[in-house]
Amino acid sequence: LKAKVQLLICFICFGMIGVISSFIPLTSFAIVFYRALFGAIFMILMVLIGKKEYRVKKITKRFLHLVVCGVLMGFNWVLFFQAIEWCSVSVATVCYNTAPIFMIIFAIILFKEKMTEKNWVCIIMGMLGVIFVSNVAIVGVKDREMAGVLFAVLGAMLYALVVIINKK
Repeated sequence: LKAKVQLLICFICFGMIGVISSFIPLTSFAIVFYRALFGAIFMILMVLIGKKEYRVKKITKRFLHLVVCGVLMGFNWVLFFQAIEWCSVSVATVCYNTAPIFMIIFAIILFKEKMTEKNWVCIIMGMLGVIFVSNVAIVGVKDREMAGVLFAVLGAMLYALVVIINKK
């Protein structure tokens, strides 16, 4: 039960990010910088307080991999927060949640995974859902909201790329 409550709290916190960030009067880069700063401080404190043993060799062996994933995640968050600034939180979140669609596509391209009919149906249905919910078909290309949608989708692509890189 304790683990379920902790998971529920994590989901609530993660789900509130978009709403809370829409009230912060900072640029998306500043929000991401402070998120990373506070996250790093918290992680360092947890390492110092915690009793787990950390293997420095494993970390240094994968240092480049960690840096690449960190940079991709940073830009992923910048794009997401910029999307929230330029379109509504709900539209940005829906578009950002296309990441699983891009994970399927990247897995097919990079790992030569087989494309099934079910994959195609899921990709098409997912993209149609995003198009209908985000009003991409109605919003003009020059419109600021369209740019927000594109930022959210690009953020989703970066997030999917991080997941695929970590799969390997």
